[in-house]
Amino acid sequence: MNKIRFVTDWIIPPRLFGLVRNSYCDLVHLLSYKKHQIASRNAIFHNKYHGKRCFVIGNGPSLKQNDLLQLKGELTIVMNYFCENPVLGSWQPTLYCAGDPLSSYHVHELEAMKNVPKKILPTEGYFFPLSVRNLFVKNSIFLEEKTFYLDMCKSFDDWNGRKELSLTGAIPGVQNTAIMGIILAIYMGCKKIYLLGLDHNWLAYKKISLTPHFYKGLPRDRLDPTNSWKYVQNIQAVFIMFSQYEKIHEHARRNGIEIINLTEGSYLDEFPTAKLEDILKG
Repeated sequence: MNKIRFVTDWIIPPRLFGLVRNSYCDLVHLLSYKKHQIASRNAIFHNKYHGKRCFVIGNGPSLKQNDLLQLKGELTIVMNYFCENPVLGSWQPTLYCAGDPLSSYHVHELEAMKNVPKKILPTEGYFFPLSVRNLFVKNSIFLEEKTFYLDMCKSFDDWNGRKELSLTGAIPGVQNTAIMGIILAIYMGCKKIYLLGLDHNWLAYKKISLTPHFYKGLPRDRLDPTNSWKYVQNIQAVFIMFSQYEKIHEHARRNGIEIINLTEGSYLDEFPTAKLEDILKG
């Protein structure tokens, strides 16, 4: 049996274990001058766009149905391989983010990531988990002055949705980058957050890596670690993800923030839905 599971299941009550784990994470963050110094740079974004609306844009195939040219001049957060989108010839996003952990960066993935700053030039900056910083700095992929890192060492299981997620300290790790984008929008003070390209239909496919995007498959898909997963692992991963959406939605409601899903045919039913055209008309 996994030693951590044994401790959490049989020795320390789950809630107490979560409290201890998060307290330890906070302590490490405070005692590590380097971590504190890196994360403290994020303070400049706190409530920077207070009261504004924001579009968090994923990479699902439904994105091809939207006229993204209409979002020129809007506050936008894009992610992962949005660099494959031709709309970048007309406008650049406000923020770019990728929430993948260090373990996901095999050779092909790292090479593909090097294309991002060649095409995506966000007006504010790039955001990543702190765990990938050394790898990116070593490979000189992103301009350091435009790159920011989040200390994602906590667990969503131990966050009750009441406490603010301060990006200058330790926060929960995310199951997918779209959740990271929503957290960034909330931290910046946005009061209306619209979601696009979040089809979230992974369970309709035998392998998560087979799920289509708005762009054609890239070489990195062959080395995707999810290729070796059993279907039950897909189910578990998606369950965790939807549970995180539920928590972040509850946090948003408590703070008077609306999150609306504009993705046509999306399986993500945690949020109310609307059409992009109607939002832009309004």
